[in-house]
Amino acid sequence: VEGYVNIVIAADGPGIPPERPARIFEPSFAT
Repeated sequence: VEGYVNIVIAADGPGIPPERPARIFEPSFAT
């Protein structure tokens, strides 16, 4: 579709532990 971008992110891994979600946007954070 012209003028639009569709981005889909999917993963089937274990995910991020509940105590860490706020840190995922820190530049040096690694899971």
